[in-house]
Amino acid sequence: MQTPSSPGLSNRLINETSPYLRQHAHQPVNWYPWCDEALKRARRENKPIFISIGYSACHWCHVMAHESFENDAIARLINENFVPIKVDREERPDLDAVYMNVCVALNGSGGWPLNVFTTPDLDPIFAGTYFPPHDAYGRPGFTSLLKRIAELWRENPEELRQQARTLIQEIQRLLRVDDQKEVHSDSDAASLLLRTAEGAFDPFHGGFGRAPKFPSDTLLAALLGAGVRSNDPRALDMVEKTLDAMAFGGIYDQIGGGFARYCVDEEWTVPHFEKMLYTQALLVPLYLDAYVVLGKVDYARVAAQTLDWVLTDLLAPEGGFYAAQDADSEGEEGKYYLWTSEELKEILEDDADVQLASEYFCVTPTGNFENGKCVLRRGASDVEFAGEWGLTIEELRERVEKIRQKLLSGRARRVPPLTDDKIILGWNALMISALVRSTQVLGDTRYLDAARRAVEFLLSALRPSPGVLSRVYCKGRSSHRALLEDYAYLCQALLDLYEQTLADEYLLRAEDLAREAVEKFADVERNHVFSAEPLADLIYRPEDAYDNALPSAPAVLFRVLNRLDIYREADEWTRFLSGWGSHLEGKMWRAPLASGSLFLVWLMRKDGPTLFTLSGDPTDSRFAQLHQAVHRTYDPLRVVRRFPMPKDRELSQQSGEAGVTLCARQACFAPVSSPEKLAALLHEQHIPFI
Repeated sequence: MQTPSSPGLSNRLINETSPYLRQHAHQPVNWYPWCDEALKRARRENKPIFISIGYSACHWCHVMAHESFENDAIARLINENFVPIKVDREERPDLDAVYMNVCVALNGSGGWPLNVFTTPDLDPIFAGTYFPPHDAYGRPGFTSLLKRIAELWRENPEELRQQARTLIQEIQRLLRVDDQKEVHSDSDAASLLLRTAEGAFDPFHGGFGRAPKFPSDTLLAALLGAGVRSNDPRALDMVEKTLDAMAFGGIYDQIGGGFARYCVDEEWTVPHFEKMLYTQALLVPLYLDAYVVLGKVDYARVAAQTLDWVLTDLLAPEGGFYAAQDADSEGEEGKYYLWTSEELKEILEDDADVQLASEYFCVTPTGNFENGKCVLRRGASDVEFAGEWGLTIEELRERVEKIRQKLLSGRARRVPPLTDDKIILGWNALMISALVRSTQVLGDTRYLDAARRAVEFLLSALRPSPGVLSRVYCKGRSSHRALLEDYAYLCQALLDLYEQTLADEYLLRAEDLAREAVEKFADVERNHVFSAEPLADLIYRPEDAYDNALPSAPAVLFRVLNRLDIYREADEWTRFLSGWGSHLEGKMWRAPLASGSLFLVWLMRKDGPTLFTLSGDPTDSRFAQLHQAVHRTYDPLRVVRRFPMPKDRELSQQSGEAGVTLCARQACFAPVSSPEKLAALLHEQHIPFI
C-alpha cells in the first residue's frame, strides 16, 4: 500500500468502502469513483475521461500510483484536461472486461493497471497498462501521453470521437464473429484438449507456456476429468507434474499455506506474492480431487494447510471471506514472505534444525531472490529427503512441522501485507464449494460449518429482497449489482451444499436464483448469456464464455441448470440447454486452453451425468455411510440426489432399506445397500474413490 502524498488532502474516493479506492483518496488527482456525476461532468464540459482500473493486491498498480498519481505535476495535467475516474476491477469486472478488450485490441496484450482514455460518451481513444512517469527506454512516459491526448482533443475532438466510435464498433464486430465451426465427432473435444495442452505443456517444470506462469486450475481440472474418463496417462501426467511443481515451489507458501496468484519464472520459484481468495477456492478442490485420483497424501496436506490459512487470515467476523492479501508490505514486494540464512539461525537456534530447514526449504546464503533473500521452496519429495537424512517419513514430517510452526511464529512478528477486506459474492461462493468438497474428502466438519455460515451471511447481507442481489459487501455496506458470475457461482455453491447436507432449503434457493439469472442475463432465443445486465454505463454488453482467472460463468450456469433438471426429473431447461450448449461448444474449438469449463459442458452433453441417487431413511446409519462414501468419489460430472425429491416426498414414506443407485454414461446399475458393495461397483466402473 502506497503512502499518501498529501495526508491532509482528500478527494471523492474518501467516501468509498473499497480498500483499493481508498488507497487513492489522499492523492492530488481529483478522482471520482465510477458514478453518474463524473460522466455528466465530462459531457457538460466536453472533456475526455481518464479511467484507471486496478485492484488492491496489484503490485504495478501501487508502483504507478506512487510514481504518477502522487506526483503534483502529473496530477495537475490530469485534473486540467480530463475527468479522472478510479475503478476497482473486483467491484466492476464488467467494465474492466469491456476496456480490457480495447487494450488487447490496440496492444496485443493487457494487464493491470489498466489505463483508458475515452470520449465523454465512453468510447475508447487509447488504452494501455503501466506507464513510467517520464519517457524512458524508448517508451513514452505517462506525462507525454497525457499531453499528447489532451492536445489531440483540443485540436480535433470530432476526429477522435469518430476514431473511438469506429474502434469500438470493430471490437464489437470481432466479438460477434460466429464461433461455430464444422461438426466434430464425439471424440474431437477430448483429443483436441489433450493435443493442445500437450503442445503448451512444460515437461520439465510443469504448467503451461513460459513465464509468467499461472496455475491454470480450470484447464488442469478438465485434464483430470479427461484423464479419468478415458484412462489416459498423458492427461494425468500433466496434472500430476504441475500440481507437484506448484506444491514444491515458491508459488505455494511453504510456511503459512495458500497460493500466490502466479509466478514470474518458469520454475515456480518466485511468485508475484499477492494471495487471492479465488486462487485458493479453485486450487483446493483440484488438489483434493487429484488426491482421490492419484492417492498422493501430499495433495491433501497442501489443501488442508491452504484452508487453515484462509480460515485464519481471510475469514471475516460476519462469516464471509475477504478478497485478497497484497504482495507488498512496508513498501517492498514479498518482504513478509522472504527469508535469509541468518534469520533461520536466529529463529530456529538449534543447528540441526537450521541445517534441515535450509536444505528442505532450499535456503542458501546467496538466495534465489533479491539481496540474498530466499523464497522458500522444496527441492525433493519427503520420501527422497527422508532417505537422504536417514529418517522415517513420520520422523521427517514431525520435525518439519515443528520447524514450520517456529518460522510461522517468527513471521507473525513482521508487518503483514494489507488485507483487502471486500467480501465479493462470486469469490465467496467458490470458496463455499471448496469448503464443501474439503468436508467430503478430508472429513473435517469445520469446513462445512464455515460454508453454511458463509452462505447464510451472503444471503442476508447481499440479497435484501427477491430479485435483488449485490456483488460486494464492505465496511457494513453492500454495493454494485451482482453479475452473471456471482449468480452462477452462488447457485453452484447452494447445490453443493444441498448434495452434502440434503437440506431442501439450499436446493430451493438455488432454483430461485437460477431462474433469476436466466431472466437477467440470457437471450434465450439467440442462445446468448451476457456477463452483466444491460446498464447505461456499458458501451456494449460483455459476453465471455472462456475461462480467465475465474471459471467460465456461462459454463457454470449451464451445469447448474442441468443439475436442477436432474434433481427434479424435469425438463424445464432442456430446450434452452440444447441450443445454448451447442453454442458454447462452438466456442471451445477456437481456444481450447481457455475452455476447461466448456469441455465439461461438452462432456455433460455427450455422456450425461454420473448420478448417485440415495434412497431410504436419512436418519439410518447405513444411509449416512452410503452418503459419505458417495462423496469420497471423483467424477467430473458427479451429481448426488436424494429420492424422492421434495415435490414427491410428502407422498412417500421415509422407510425401506438404505441404498444408492448409480447411473453413469447413460446406463444404470442395480441399487447397492452397503459401502462395500458400492466400492465394488465403483471399481468395476473405473470411478476413483478413497
